[in-house]
Amino acid sequence: EAAPVEEAAPVEEAAPVEEAAPVEEAAPVEEAVPVAEAASPPAIIIEETTPIEKATPKTETETGDTIIFVEPTVAGPAVVPDEVKYLLIGAGTASVSAMRAILKAEPDAEILMVGAEPHGPYMRPPLSKELWFNEDKTESSQLIFNDWSGNKRSVFYPDKLGQLADLAPGVPALLKGVKVTKLDPTNQKVTLSTGEVVKYGKCLLAPGGEPKTMEALRPTQDNPCLLSRVHLFRNISQYQQLSSELNKEAKVLVIGGGFVGSCSTVPPPVHVLV
Repeated sequence: EAAPVEEAAPVEEAAPVEEAAPVEEAAPVEEAVPVAEAASPPAIIIEETTPIEKATPKTETETGDTIIFVEPTVAGPAVVPDEVKYLLIGAGTASVSAMRAILKAEPDAEILMVGAEPHGPYMRPPLSKELWFNEDKTESSQLIFNDWSGNKRSVFYPDKLGQLADLAPGVPALLKGVKVTKLDPTNQKVTLSTGEVVKYGKCLLAPGGEPKTMEALRPTQDNPCLLSRVHLFRNISQYQQLSSELNKEAKVLVIGGGFVGSCSTVPPPVHVLV
């Protein structure tokens, strides 16, 4: 009768240990893999934040302002160098002679010439002599004359002068239509009429002069006709104006009996009184 021990075998039911195998369900560790998802957002954010590339336009603009758009942003004045070795103030015969002498002694010299007129360097004497004797008025209007040897020449000097952009050692440049308004010899610099300041190593002052006039001959509201009837005579534009107004019937009074005044009395067939 004690055999009921076999019934106690329900121990097998306790085997629900297999059910406890939900450990596999606990494998939601795979779901926890949202780590991967968490990793992807940063990558996406980086791409979105890459507007750093868009921000680069600033750099491009800065570079563009200094390189690509030099001419528009620097409108002339900014092209003027901050410093030159040789500065020649005046674009006449004296400066041309100085430039030739400097280049002969120092072929790689850096030379900047500054002139108030809109022209390159030219010879003034033909304006009051040879140009008036040239019977070919087309040549005279082009400022071509016959020299004493019978050769045709231009009043402009043949020396090559580049623009500011061409300025380099051995390549002189001319700044036209600009005046020097201030000279500071202590600090070796000049101020231009356009506002720029240029430092120099050596400077030549050869600005030339202006014809004197008389107060009584200055045009006024009471006597405006003086504006068209009184002429100063020294440069190309004054020659062109005077030559266009003179004719065979002209009667001219020349005030000043110096070199220019005396030469100006020669051209026929104008009636001249000095």
